[in-house]
Amino acid sequence: MHKSGKAHGDHHMSPADARALLQVGPQPTLAELKQAFRAQARRRHPDHGGDADAFRQLQNALRVLRDHGGPAEQDNRSPSRGRPSRSRTRRTMTTDAIDVAAVTGAQLAPGTRLTTEAVAAATIDMLEAITDTPARPVWPLIAVSKTPGARLNRVAAHLSPDSVSRLRISPNKDDRRQVVVATTVHARTRGARKSLDHVALGDRWVRRRGSSVTELHGAVPIGTTHQVTARQVAAQLATLLCDLSWDLPQWTVVRPN
Repeated sequence: MHKSGKAHGDHHMSPADARALLQVGPQPTLAELKQAFRAQARRRHPDHGGDADAFRQLQNALRVLRDHGGPAEQDNRSPSRGRPSRSRTRRTMTTDAIDVAAVTGAQLAPGTRLTTEAVAAATIDMLEAITDTPARPVWPLIAVSKTPGARLNRVAAHLSPDSVSRLRISPNKDDRRQVVVATTVHARTRGARKSLDHVALGDRWVRRRGSSVTELHGAVPIGTTHQVTARQVAAQLATLLCDLSWDLPQWTVVRPN
């Protein structure tokens, strides 16, 4: 019961509570918000011994401050660019209701905007597919976006495949033939490639550059349970995309080819 109450509180976090959690002032800039998030994410990330629920609350605090149209959304932007409408879209996403601490497997329908909980749900579904008896087909999670912060991100699923970036999550095998959950962020356009070329990477990601593409590759070993693995996959991806200013709701699920 305590866990359910905690999840309920997360979805109704006030801006004041969010600022207190991130330890920022009453009018933080976007740069200050990101710096505060990254500083605490290093301590709370599940991969570094932190608690998944605490990390989820940290992500929710960042989302709350952005969704309420505060200075974090308005820095260096004209009020006429319509940022409040994008915030309202985020608040109504049905996948936000998924609790990453108690998530179950689910295939995501095309058109779904990604969240940490949705990524975890899709990851669990893939892991269950390869362990079920008999095994069933594995459907990778594929999502598309344009470039960080672009208006066209919301319609990326309807754009030419050569003009969008792609995100893919699927089970794979590493160099030691061990099963892992592999994540790839693939960029073709100039703006997206520039972002991937310059983001600082930890030891969880590998950058590969080609003549016309840049890719980031990450892998999470299979944990003690599907939920543990799924939380690690979602948290690792969310942290990377936050550093890119390309957070999960800017990505839309598409049907695998």
